[in-house]
Amino acid sequence: MSLPAYSDPAIETRPASAFMDFCAALANVKAPGEVRLAEAESALVEGEASINRGIEGIARLVANARAAAERGERPDWDYRIERLEFCEAEAARDLGRIRKLVDRILTTLTLVRDGDPVFARRARGMARREAEAVARFVEALRDARWQMMALRAHFSADARSGPSFEDPAALRRYLAAT
Repeated sequence: MSLPAYSDPAIETRPASAFMDFCAALANVKAPGEVRLAEAESALVEGEASINRGIEGIARLVANARAAAERGERPDWDYRIERLEFCEAEAARDLGRIRKLVDRILTTLTLVRDGDPVFARRARGMARREAEAVARFVEALRDARWQMMALRAHFSADARSGPSFEDPAALRRYLAAT
């Protein structure tokens, strides 16, 4: 008996939840700027750690699928690929939402309350780190999806029955004819 096709909860990491405390720390208008920055830095480190655990989980998911296929098991490749695609779309949506939210918070605080250029510079630097972490997560999901497709093609008996091409021009001709 095989384990469920999707058994690794680390892939369920949601960038929005990983960085919610970061956004809340920046938006805390009752605290002084230095306190907000310290809280935001702490939340950012926790969020980055959560994202990194998610990326490790994604790598484990691919490695486990490969190992299962090498043992002769028949993983549900299509389900795994679809699940990774769904998670990728959700994480990309989170990235867009987080960027908008952080930009609104920073614009509001730097223009209205904190006019301090040091605060704005440090906060924007942290926001870049946060966006880069989420982008790494989205890229890891995308890479894992492509790796799963390659594994499906490598291990699936059906994938070997189709034509193969050594010459890119022959592939273009074949694709144009179909």
